[in-house]
Amino acid sequence: MRVTRRGWGLIFLGALFLFFGYLIGEKDMAAIGALFALVPIASLAVLAVRRPRLDFHRTIHPSQTTVGETASVNVEVANRQGLDSTTILFEDRLPHRLGLSPRLILERLPGRETAVVSYSIAPAARGLFQIGPLHLRTGDPFGTVRAAKVVPVLDDLVVTPQVWRLDGSDVMGGSGYQAGESGSRIAFSGDDDVAVREYREGDELRRVHWKSSARHGELMVRREEQTWEHTATLWLDTREGAFPGSGADSVFEWMVSACASVAARLSEKGLGPRVVTGSSVLESSTVPVILRHLALVEQEGDDAVETWKGLFTSPGGLRRTPAFIAFAGQLGEAEAEVLLSAAGHRGRRIAFCAEGGDGGWKRLARAGWEVFPVNAASSLPELWVRARARGGSYSSAPREGSA
Repeated sequence: MRVTRRGWGLIFLGALFLFFGYLIGEKDMAAIGALFALVPIASLAVLAVRRPRLDFHRTIHPSQTTVGETASVNVEVANRQGLDSTTILFEDRLPHRLGLSPRLILERLPGRETAVVSYSIAPAARGLFQIGPLHLRTGDPFGTVRAAKVVPVLDDLVVTPQVWRLDGSDVMGGSGYQAGESGSRIAFSGDDDVAVREYREGDELRRVHWKSSARHGELMVRREEQTWEHTATLWLDTREGAFPGSGADSVFEWMVSACASVAARLSEKGLGPRVVTGSSVLESSTVPVILRHLALVEQEGDDAVETWKGLFTSPGGLRRTPAFIAFAGQLGEAEAEVLLSAAGHRGRRIAFCAEGGDGGWKRLARAGWEVFPVNAASSLPELWVRARARGGSYSSAPREGSA
């Protein structure tokens, strides 16, 4: 609580009137000076006695929104004392990426009463944002005294990336096998009607089916049950220097939105995608969980090759995934080779790559990937239609080894 410049001005003016009034014997002038000087002093005393005791509660609806949509914020103010409060000015602090912090005014609040002050937020960038604290300011009607207080009321707002609607049939087709199993590699032994698949490192030897192994010319193991999961892996490149531009209109943000849109589309079709971002793997989950995960994605260092090798070759990694969709920055030959080795060659392989780079995307195309060079102005719905129309290998470049 402090006296404002106006209050100090009244005190100084009152002291002058009081001094010269007594000096020249003008009692009225001295009385006016005393009144001027007493106004801020009396206001200070009254505000100290009647300092409002207020409780604040903030609600955000929805607490998880999407870029471009609006979230409503309601601040509930409760007066805990029996006396009416003075006019209350408060500012709800917002991160600069959400725009200017709103300044709100609440007129006199009766004792034991509650009021609600509302405003809206239209975020233009994704992320996790902390709303608050509240900066409260009260004062006397004359503006001579001001009291300021910071109320530590904090709430989180999650802003998920923009999701573009992708229409038409599913680009993945009908595959629904477990990660690493394509339809051509699952068979039945015939005589005992047992389903088998190719041997993988870590499989128990007791599950080897020797008759099928002899027939196929490689080790085959019994499949104890048919599982339908991880029909697609969505991989988002997070290298800091791999994407041109910065901010909400950058190519990286386009890739995040593209990944979110494809994940939402696959989930609608009942294909729970695995989402890989940087060095983290999010197993098949619901759309809100995937979007929240992508809302928090940040770009990381540029040392991609070793990081990718560690991720892609780890247990449960990305090798032999039936469907693999990459959202990549500018690729060099080395990065493309690691990606090719990790994703394998069976199943659908699609890459959305940032334009430019050292021709890594051409290396993917030569290996039979469907590659779409993109920039921040590209239309994912149009590219999605083209991907569905192709329905197979990349048509703009021959596969390696073809004539």
